[in-house]
Amino acid sequence: MKIPRDHFLPQYYQKGFLNSSEKIFAYFIDEKRYLPSSDTKEICIKKNFHEKETEDYFTQKVEHPANSVIKKIRALENFDINEKIYMSRYILIQTFRSPAYREKLKEEYPKSLKDFSDNFCKNLKYKNGKKISDSEIRRLYTKIAVNHECHQETWLKMIKSLSNYDGDEHINVLKKLSELKWQFFITKKYYFITSDNPVFIFNFGIDSELSELSFPISKNILLWASNRKDIKDCCYYKIPEKYVLDLNKRQINIADQFILSPKKEKWIHNHAIKKNNVNRHLISIKKNKKSYLSGPMIHLP
Repeated sequence: MKIPRDHFLPQYYQKGFLNSSEKIFAYFIDEKRYLPSSDTKEICIKKNFHEKETEDYFTQKVEHPANSVIKKIRALENFDINEKIYMSRYILIQTFRSPAYREKLKEEYPKSLKDFSDNFCKNLKYKNGKKISDSEIRRLYTKIAVNHECHQETWLKMIKSLSNYDGDEHINVLKKLSELKWQFFITKKYYFITSDNPVFIFNFGIDSELSELSFPISKNILLWASNRKDIKDCCYYKIPEKYVLDLNKRQINIADQFILSPKKEKWIHNHAIKKNNVNRHLISIKKNKKSYLSGPMIHLP
């Protein structure tokens, strides 16, 4: 029986970063080298990574609706609010889709479950007015704490919950993401790179006045989103090339294992081996009574 091989970074997305020879290059951070394959079929995949229910959800509910929007953005076309929500869901889900996040969940899930179980067993002394034996407590503890498949179910439930547009506006991440002002930055002379963990958000999240998110759409287009009130939504702008490197450094710093680009470049290797924290905003910050934002460092037309 053939073991399924699942992409955790969709092929359609990767194809936006192909070069003129229809190739893409993946730099493997752990081994400090480029992978021999330049085919999207072989990049950012993991054997038996998803259950069928999970794969079907990603394909039907997340990727297919968003792919048509990605196509429009790559063609520099406009799209409506519903399509913006489809794209927001796609971006949101991608933040939780990487193997590194799954491993983190695997590590944290048993710990949180063990804490719950310890507390449960500590306080569970009586059942129906009768004292419970130590052996029965141990049996109940094992039943609760030992379940190797729980993290998969928990992960899928969390993703479905986060990707629901309805609900409490204070905890609805999808709604807040779709309400940010989106700008699409274009570069022609140089190019944007991406990674296996392509959604960059500063540590204070997307609900702050200082929120800033970046997500490469293709080698020539990058989404930059913020809570700026003085700029138009969903517009396309050519940006000075000096900012392209800053945006590319973000991808290098948040990459888990792979950095994807249309070219093999020495500078990618050099930045990958030193991976510094990214503190520079594309908006300048100035504290005053009215606003923390004094205007864009990237001068928009």
